[in-house]
Amino acid sequence: MVCVTLSYDSDIEAGRWNTARGRTCVSFRTSDGVGPYHTAACLDGARMVGQTWAEGRGFLFNWDAVRG
Repeated sequence: MVCVTLSYDSDIEAGRWNTARGRTCVSFRTSDGVGPYHTAACLDGARMVGQTWAEGRGFLFNWDAVRG
């Protein structure tokens, strides 16, 4: 199971997840009122590695996360 915490108190508008070729990945879209956020990430052992494109704010953010 993948649990994602989102900023801006926004709902996931659309998204998918899948396990294939030995890894589980997610892709989903949210919005903050300025524009959409497109996020994609994959589990890499105990780490989740991904990126978020904030289309309305004009930036791409590469990130990783571990369960704390």
